[in-house]
Amino acid sequence: MGSAPPLSSSSQRRRVGPIGVVLLVMAVLLILGVAGYFVLPLLGIGKATQAAITTSDLQTTVNYAGMDITLVNAQQAANFIDDPQTHSDGMLRLHVQATNKNKKAAVLIYPTIAHLLLPGGNELAPVYASDYTAVAPGETRSNTVDFVVPAATKVNQLTLLLGSAAEARLNIPLQPHADMGKYAAKTSDVNKKTSYLSLDYLVTQVTTQMSLDGQQAPKGMRYLSVNLKIGNPLMQPVIAGSPFDYLRVKSGDTSIAPVQATIPLNFASQVKDQAGSAVFLIPQDVTTVTLVLGSKNTDGFDPGTVNIAL
Repeated sequence: MGSAPPLSSSSQRRRVGPIGVVLLVMAVLLILGVAGYFVLPLLGIGKATQAAITTSDLQTTVNYAGMDITLVNAQQAANFIDDPQTHSDGMLRLHVQATNKNKKAAVLIYPTIAHLLLPGGNELAPVYASDYTAVAPGETRSNTVDFVVPAATKVNQLTLLLGSAAEARLNIPLQPHADMGKYAAKTSDVNKKTSYLSLDYLVTQVTTQMSLDGQQAPKGMRYLSVNLKIGNPLMQPVIAGSPFDYLRVKSGDTSIAPVQATIPLNFASQVKDQAGSAVFLIPQDVTTVTLVLGSKNTDGFDPGTVNIAL
């Protein structure tokens, strides 16, 4: 038998097939991609740059849901590179400080409670807020709230609507030191007397406010707090019952029951100046009310009334 012919040098080389070529190309592309991801940003290539920022000082404070909200300033730029939702054709950022005046922690959900009113009447919800953690009682927390706003829009043409659609909204012009006096709590001395169930009632003060115990009033409404001092001149105790049954405020033909009350159910004989209070929800545009003390059932006693200017 003859011996096998010797292999040529070319046949001894390992040939790279089509699959090998594809794998080689993929490996090279992967290496280049990883290198580009880490190296190019270090060289400033392909990295987003922050556009010029214009800052407008505001320093406006208003109380919302028992929290002092201060609009520190407004900033405008084509983009904000630290905002993951930024656009490149116009952004507005509000720097906000919130101080919690309530007795419990609170969370401000800015996409729900903060909207920008544009000159044409459209409302914009924010696209980003930097912090959603709870604000503890007495704590002050800073936050940034970003909106997509056309770059040509002037800050002083905008209004922040603070409050959800179901709440009594606060309209805050984005102007330096905007006057928020119409939303401030207002306390007035009354010092008027009436009687009911042989008890003496003195209405000492009333307070109107937009929030109570961390709760913003419903849309179109505000809270009315009535402070009283009650005395029993009789030689026997008097059981007045629940103030939710006999205490009302009237505005026109509308009778309004209290949402809170701390008036005692009974009064010892000859007690004087026993303190109590009641809170009502009334329309924001009401300027006078009548406090009415009288049971809906016939109890043989004439109702007591006090007219109150707000």
